[in-house]
Amino acid sequence: MGKKLRKKISNDLKKKAKDLFECGMDMVDISIELQINLQTLYNMSSKENWEKGKKKELLGMLESEDKLKKLIEVRENVITEYSEIEQENRKILKELQLERNNKGNRKLVKSKSEAASLIMKSASEGFRMAKELYNILTPIEVIELNKKKIEYEKLKKKFGEEIESGDIEY
Repeated sequence: MGKKLRKKISNDLKKKAKDLFECGMDMVDISIELQINLQTLYNMSSKENWEKGKKKELLGMLESEDKLKKLIEVRENVITEYSEIEQENRKILKELQLERNNKGNRKLVKSKSEAASLIMKSASEGFRMAKELYNILTPIEVIELNKKKIEYEKLKKKFGEEIESGDIEY
């Protein structure tokens, strides 16, 4: 025999049922999870005008915002990491320049220069890939993107005005 359903439903349980329904959960699932008679749920929802999925969009937006925050944090970490690599590369170049100026062992300076060149090419390629992967923009790219956004907003506004005036049917 199945579980016994509740006879009296507390206000907290009613609120929980309503929240679950407004988040998009089906009545049958709510009935099973909260052990409330299905007909009782239908009666409550009808009486109190519950709207299914009312909060679902908001929850989706909050979830998207959390994912975006995490992505931004990862992106900032990548930028910081590559900035540190760039500083290290500059330090290596300065050291090599000093060795050349001090007329150090030419073979050693040459091999260090070749190694430094490979390291810098590797870092550059890694940053190029990270830039693409994490959509890291240069200041010039940010300006271009903002220009495109402004143009888009102008077109959207113009389109909206044309729909309102009846010039375009939507």
